[in-house]
Amino acid sequence: MKSKTKAQGKILVVDDDEHDLELTRRVLADEGYEVVTASDGREAVQRARTERPDLIVLDVMMPEQDGWDTCDELRAAEETRSMLIVFLTRVDTPRTLYTAHGAFETDWDDYITKPIAPRKLVAAVQRLFEKSTPGPVPLKLSRK
Repeated sequence: MKSKTKAQGKILVVDDDEHDLELTRRVLADEGYEVVTASDGREAVQRARTERPDLIVLDVMMPEQDGWDTCDELRAAEETRSMLIVFLTRVDTPRTLYTAHGAFETDWDDYITKPIAPRKLVAAVQRLFEKSTPGPVPLKLSRK
């Protein structure tokens, strides 16, 4: 599934499940992204501050500090506020989970469900990078 052109951007992948962490890391690295990892929410916040990723793929259900709290902490800090966040969840109907946890008050950019489908993961990441990349600024021409 390697793309023909090298993708650009740094991605932080956060998951307490080693298998899912490695699978996600490998899929994104194979697409050409620079990938760094963290295995829990607290480490994710530290890595986000030091590594300055463009996008974070964040597992929702983690012990100690879950994805919701991690996302809220990232959005509260000036240096990490603008990073794109994609949630990973095993819940098939995320609207139910998100409503129960007040997630519509949490500022996340997209979500994908587990088990991880490599094509869906790559498509979600590419879509967010495309949306966040500003296009050319139109020139205003004046007549004199």
